[in-house]
Amino acid sequence: MVLDWLYSPYRSGGWIAREAAEIYGLKLKEWKLSEIKDAGLVMLPMHITKTVKEIRNDHLHTSIQGAEPQFFLDRKPIGTHLNWESLSFTLENAGLKASRKPNIPETTSHPRLESNRSDPAVMVKPVTQRDIAGQGLPSPTPCVDSRFGILGSPEVTDFLLEKTRQYGRAMSIAFIGAEVAGYITHFPKPVCWRIGCRHVTNVQDIKTLQIIDFYVYPKFRDRDDVKEKLLVHTHGFGKKSRLNKIEVFASTKKPGNPDNEIATGDMKPYIDFGFLKRREVVPVNEKSNNLEEKYGITHLTFSI
Repeated sequence: MVLDWLYSPYRSGGWIAREAAEIYGLKLKEWKLSEIKDAGLVMLPMHITKTVKEIRNDHLHTSIQGAEPQFFLDRKPIGTHLNWESLSFTLENAGLKASRKPNIPETTSHPRLESNRSDPAVMVKPVTQRDIAGQGLPSPTPCVDSRFGILGSPEVTDFLLEKTRQYGRAMSIAFIGAEVAGYITHFPKPVCWRIGCRHVTNVQDIKTLQIIDFYVYPKFRDRDDVKEKLLVHTHGFGKKSRLNKIEVFASTKKPGNPDNEIATGDMKPYIDFGFLKRREVVPVNEKSNNLEEKYGITHLTFSI
C-alpha cells in the first residue's frame, strides 16, 4: 500500500510520515508543496492535483504558517495529521497493524545559548545557514519538525537553508541572557502563497515580506521589548533588501489563554510598532470554536 504525503516544508509532519511508513509497511511518496508549480499540475496524480488546487485556489487545508500536511492511503484521502496519535489511529482503523512502537522524538528543554550571557537586555541574532545545519545558534522553535540540525525534519531544515541562502534571512532569534526569548520567521509573499499560507493571495507581490511565525516563550511574555526588537530587526532586513512593505495576518483580539494564539500572535504589538490595519479578514465570532473566528483575523501592513 502507498502512503502519499503532501506537505508544506515549514510544518511538514515529517517524522510521523516516516514512522508510519516504516511501522505499517507502507511505501511513502512525498509531495513537497513548495516545489509544485501550477503549470505542472496536469502531470501529477489526480488526488494530488485536486488537493493542491484546493490549497491555492480555495484556501482549504491551510494555516498561517503554511498548508497542513495531507495524507492519502492508496490515493484515498485520510485527512490532515499533525501528531502521531491522530495518524496511527486513522491507519489502524483502515485495518493496518503496527510492527513496533513509534520512536517519538524527545522534547527539549527551553533552548539557550552555550555561552553564559547574563545581560538582561534583548539581543536579536539573524539565523544563518550554519545555525540551521545545527552548528551554531540553538533552534528557537518548540515544534519538533522545525528544530535545527539532525533534531529536526530534513525537509524543514532543507527549506530553511534554501530560503536563507536565496534571500539572506528567513528567521531571527531574540535572547534574554542566554535563553531564547522568542523568534520571528518570514518569507517573500510569493513563497508563502506557494506553501499554502492562509489568506495570502497576491502571488505577484515580490517586494512584500510576509511574517508567518512570531513567538515569545511564556517566561518572557510580560516584556513588550521582545517583539519590538524582533520587528525592528525585521524592518532593518526589509530595508536593506529594498523591499516595499512587511505584511502579516494577526488575530484581532488577544486570546485570554496564550496557548490559543495563532502563529503570528495578536495585532497589538504590530499596531504599537506602526503597522496599519488594512481590513478585517475574519470577523470576530466569540461563540465559534474555531480560533480564527473566535478572535478574528486582521490584515496589517508596514511600509518600509
